[in-house]
Amino acid sequence: MSNLHSNHNNLPTVSQHELARLQELRSFDVLDTAPDATLDAITTLAARLLGVPIALINIVDAERIWAKSHFGTDVTEYQFTPGLCSSAILEDQPYIVQDAKTDPRTANHPLVIEEGVSFYVGIPLKTQKHFNIGTLCVIDFKPRLITPDELQTLQELAVIAIKIIQSAATEKRYNQIQHIEKEFKLTELQNQLILNSTVEGIHVIDLQGMVIVENLSASRLLGRVEGDLLGRHAHSTMHHHHADYTEYDVSDCPIYKTLKDGLPRTVSNEVFWRKDGTCFPVEYSTSPLKDLDGNICGTTVVFRDITTRRANEARIQQLAYYDALTGLPNRTLFIDRLEQEIKKSYRNNSHMSLMFIDLDRFKEINDTLGHYIGDQLLVEVAKRLKSCVRESDTVARLGGDEFTIISTDLLEVSAEELIVQNILAVLARPFTLNNETVYLSASIGITVYPNDGVTSEELLKNADQSMYAAKRAGRNRYHYFTASMQDHANSRLRLVTDLHNAIKNKEFYLMYQPIVNLITGEVKKAEALIRWQHPTKGLISPLEFIAVAEEVGLIVDIGQWVFEEAVQQISRLQQLGVYDFQISINKSPVQFSAANDHHHHAWFSHLAAMGLTGDNICVEITEGLLLDASKGIKEKLQAFRDAGIQVSLDDFGTGYSSLSYLNQYAIDYIKIDRSFVINLSQNTSDFALCEAIIAMAHKLNMKVVAEGIETELQKNLLMQAGCDFAQGYYLSKPLSTTDFEAYLTGK
Repeated sequence: MSNLHSNHNNLPTVSQHELARLQELRSFDVLDTAPDATLDAITTLAARLLGVPIALINIVDAERIWAKSHFGTDVTEYQFTPGLCSSAILEDQPYIVQDAKTDPRTANHPLVIEEGVSFYVGIPLKTQKHFNIGTLCVIDFKPRLITPDELQTLQELAVIAIKIIQSAATEKRYNQIQHIEKEFKLTELQNQLILNSTVEGIHVIDLQGMVIVENLSASRLLGRVEGDLLGRHAHSTMHHHHADYTEYDVSDCPIYKTLKDGLPRTVSNEVFWRKDGTCFPVEYSTSPLKDLDGNICGTTVVFRDITTRRANEARIQQLAYYDALTGLPNRTLFIDRLEQEIKKSYRNNSHMSLMFIDLDRFKEINDTLGHYIGDQLLVEVAKRLKSCVRESDTVARLGGDEFTIISTDLLEVSAEELIVQNILAVLARPFTLNNETVYLSASIGITVYPNDGVTSEELLKNADQSMYAAKRAGRNRYHYFTASMQDHANSRLRLVTDLHNAIKNKEFYLMYQPIVNLITGEVKKAEALIRWQHPTKGLISPLEFIAVAEEVGLIVDIGQWVFEEAVQQISRLQQLGVYDFQISINKSPVQFSAANDHHHHAWFSHLAAMGLTGDNICVEITEGLLLDASKGIKEKLQAFRDAGIQVSLDDFGTGYSSLSYLNQYAIDYIKIDRSFVINLSQNTSDFALCEAIIAMAHKLNMKVVAEGIETELQKNLLMQAGCDFAQGYYLSKPLSTTDFEAYLTGK
């Protein structure tokens, strides 16, 4: 962000409220002051907790906006312009702009037009007199949403920030008083008038330790009537014990040390005691008093109650190191404790285990019952996990539905097995949340120090890998880390790298398997099948790389390439005189996600640009996609139908879909899975199932394609059952582009 500060001579008339706000701002004397480490910690924390590049504490003046604290930018001042911070101070609630470029409130703001600001949230900094003197704001250069938890965290940080600014102003006034005290020799009456005008407590103590001067604030802070301590021994009345109730020897007291050696002191880690026996944290300073001959005759003690500051520091600590929802240690504190426990286990030559816990199908609970119930469930899970371990163990929440447990000082290598068995049993008990009964299970990965690794990175990686092994094994179980998992992880990492290179280096190509009309014998359809010719490993099966491509999101780019290649092939066929041809392409569930929602609209435009229609393409989906109502699948499939693109349900009979889904969604074809065809013969259950599927599909006005036809008998039986189309090696194996074109043109 560049500095947008410039002169602005045509400001609107200032309202009385604005004049009062500016007067309140001036009273804090905060403009153009030095950086504050605590405020810098708040902007740093705000940026990291929300995952944004910029966070600022901005003070809004009459003609400019000045950053008291700034994270992610070196700009400290820019011109007062309506919108963003200058508008946020007019509100009593957060000022939220999810997409500044489309929001009419901010679309014309210089920071949006010139600097590319897209996302902004400003929390007003409200003083005790209810004036907004500035904002705590976060900025991003791309549109995004803010969750309720993130907004609450930002509001809490804003409250802490204004308290710190107010405390700094109070401290500055206190320092001014100290300066006056040093510069002038005032009469007792003059001293008393000034002392009583301050909010800090002030005592003058003689060489015997007796209080000889006390201001009103000192009496109030100590819960006493005015002048109650005059003539009393200061240490025995207000400074006699530490916060833990252990006795405080007067010889260790900084106040009395100043009386002896004449050295000033500042203390911020002690407590003073009120008359009612309660104590409060204080920060105090001692300054020696000398007579005309230069001899020490007493000391002044200036003190303030820092309870609010301690609470603010504790809150910042809580936000930085603990999960706001469950109260468990967050990832930052977890990593710190893990590294400390590794060092401890190394010194003691003992074992330590790390368990990685992921809740099974938690997303389904969130989507079905709502995030409020989901949050309640996470809180209850945290409580149950803590009940399964010792006080010395650490239970942490890394984020989402992921938890970890550090279990130390294990006497036996397999001692953690009893813990995870108990965890699985405890989590299996039903949860009752808002009159809803929820059943839950978890997948747990276990890794052991030093057997499996000796660094925090190794152990966390190992635990994560073993957790996924537990999920692949069926969920609701635990799995120990093994060396073969690391080999698998390394192979997978290399595969992901190779996939990136494959897209860039055009290592993919398509094969086409003809789909035969069993009634006419014509071939007007084919399925596009992707192949990967690796430069060193040779041909790699889709079974090896498709699932990985889906996990890392590369399937979106691969799927787009398949679509464009298929469209290019249809265009080529038309040039060869083959018209009204349709190619089926497989579309992954990942391609239907909200993040990739724009792709299928681009398909429609691309077909039109190539002079083709939707009839030339058929999209093949799997049954599992129909179960995910959260992605708006019904609307997206209907959009395909409206564009003329047909939809085929692949591998029918092997998934989880019910008959009701077939009636709800825009499905044109059902593909009978090869597992029903491979052993097909007369009077078998497979034949009966095929007949039933075909009859049902026809009743629903759907056509049927049978996959995996490898014999004449299979073909004849499917024709007998009324099947519409078939594909398989008996009819034709997948063909290269050249062979495919020759197959269709008879050349």
